[in-house]
Order: sequence, then structure tokens, then C-alpha cells
Amino acid sequence: MSDERLLFTIRDVPDQVVAAHHWIGRHAEIPERLERLLAIAGERAAGAPFCLHHRGEDDDPGGGRNLEVCVPVREALEAPGVSSRVLEGGVMLCATRRSPAGAPAGWGPLDWWREAAAHIHAHALDLEDMPLRVRFMPAAGGGPAVTVLQFGALLPRWLDRLAAGVEAAAGPAARADVLDGVEEAGLGAAPDERASWLAGALDRLAEAVPDSEARARILQGCAHRFPPLRIGKMRALYRAEGLDAALAAMNADTSDRGLSWYEDPRRKGRTILVAKNPADREGHAASRTARERRAACCHCGFVRQTILDERELPAEWCHCGGGWYAQLWEGILGRPVRVEVLESVLGGDDRCRFAIHLPPGA
Repeated sequence: MSDERLLFTIRDVPDQVVAAHHWIGRHAEIPERLERLLAIAGERAAGAPFCLHHRGEDDDPGGGRNLEVCVPVREALEAPGVSSRVLEGGVMLCATRRSPAGAPAGWGPLDWWREAAAHIHAHALDLEDMPLRVRFMPAAGGGPAVTVLQFGALLPRWLDRLAAGVEAAAGPAARADVLDGVEEAGLGAAPDERASWLAGALDRLAEAVPDSEARARILQGCAHRFPPLRIGKMRALYRAEGLDAALAAMNADTSDRGLSWYEDPRRKGRTILVAKNPADREGHAASRTARERRAACCHCGFVRQTILDERELPAEWCHCGGGWYAQLWEGILGRPVRVEVLESVLGGDDRCRFAIHLPPGA
């Protein structure tokens, strides 16, 4: 493997106290902002600094990025423009590149993102919607510069959420039954082995939790985390101007490569209707079969591979996707909503479509 290739590893990163400075701006500003943060932290710094790219929240019309420089500290500190908090850790997929001395700095847009994305796609992995961590260590003494990307791996968190949901609904014995053999679904498992275990887990879930509404709530609780900044903005707009104003803002959004991040929700009485944008737009446009089209439409790495391999997975799985919308609307309203799966790629439809049923008075 040459120095320019990526090395992928899996690490369990601990929670850590960090001092952080957050702003909307440009990648070129990172080194200067980081130097300023390190000067403030001084001897309280307790580890290598890094930058957080808040993916999914890059919605500044002028093209600014949602960035945050962080440094681990021995104790919390506060200063103008700097705050401290515990940064969530967990299982991370790490991509490391070693570049020759004199190579361009690795803080900004990375020309090797496509290689990382290809690895993630090939292994049917999904990423948690949490900030992307970038550590850049400049070349020293003629050695290579090292850039490390850390992505939050969804699968371990998904399995933890499934376990917690089953136990809350049916008790620890049901949890043990549903999660039986879970090591077969780990990050190191082959995609077909993982898909087989997941299909079996859904069958065991149906036996352990006979009520379909309860199963839907369990699976919704496993979903990717919706970006909290976006929820907060829509909640503030809803409280200030009402539901229709929030919907208008969602439909005016173009931050998902020209499409609405919120996927153009439409209101019909107290029900919001929404259909997923294709996850792989280029693949969707170029697809030659219904199977390829359904796989390209799906945002779930587990499901995409299942469709392409012509394997079976219950359509009930797509309640997990419904949990994405439940987070948004319950965050906006401050009350529970009911999310219904209307169409599903696992059910043979070309897309996934959902109905969000709002409570009275919303």
C-alpha cells in the first residue's frame, strides 16, 4: 500500500472533555482558529487537537461550513468564543492517510473522500449523523503528514438502540432472544452475513413483541440522529410563526445538493406527507432495472445490499427510516407523532414514502 492510500481501522473512541470554538466559515480558517484555541487552553490541553465538520448542517447561503475546532482538556474552561463540553465518543470508522512532506494541508476539502465513501459503500456500512472528526498532523523531521478522518459508525449504535427498545417494551429476556447471535452482525461481518442476522432478528422481534405499533416504535428509535441544529431552527420558526411557516422554509431549502434537506414535505390536514430523495442520484438516474432503482433510492446501507443481493428483509424494517421524521417533528412540536410507512423499497415500491400524523392542535 502506498503512502497516498487510505488505511481503514475501527476504534472505540472514549468520551472526552474538550474546549471548542464553533463558527460558520471556510476550511482555510481552521489553522488560525486552532492556533488561537491552543493558546487559550495552554497547559490545560490534554491531547491532540482536531476539527469537527458538522455534516448535514452546512446550510449557510454564502457557502460557509459549520466548523468547530476542539482540543481535549484536563478541566473545563470558558473564554470569549470558547466553551467546554463532553464530546460523545463511541465506535468510529477511521480512515488514515500518510502524505509526503510538502503535501497540501489536510484540514480542508479532501480529494480522497471518494475513496472513503467507496469503502463504506462496498462494506454496506452506514454512518451515524454526527460530526466528522478530522485530525491533521503536519510533517515533521522529513516524515509524512498524517490526516485521520473519524466517522461515527451507525451499526453499534443501532444495535444498542434496538436492544434498549426491546428491553423497554418486553423485558430483558426478550432482549436476549432478539439479540441472540448479535456478533454475526458486527462491523467485521460480511454484508450477506449481517443481512441474514438482521432478517432473523426482525423475525424474533415479531415473536417477542406481537404488537405491530410497539415494534414500529422500537425500530423508529434505532434511526440515524437528525441534525439537532436543523430541528432547533424549525422549532423556533414553528413557535414564532406557526406550522405553515416551518413547512414553507423546509420546502424552500436547497442545501441537499440543490434539493430540500427536508424532502419537500406536504401538509394534508394534520398529516405531513414526505417521500425520500434518492440516496444515490447518479445511480438512480442510470439504473436499468427496478431492483437497481430501488437500491439507489435507499439511504440504508443494510437494505441496499439486501436488495442488490436479492435477499429478503421484512418491509417492517423501514419503520427505522420513519424514526428520522419522528425525531424532526417531535423535536419541533414537543409532542409525540405517529409515523406511517406508505411505500417501501423493501415492499417492492420505487421509493419510501411516509405519513407523519400530527397531534391535535399542532
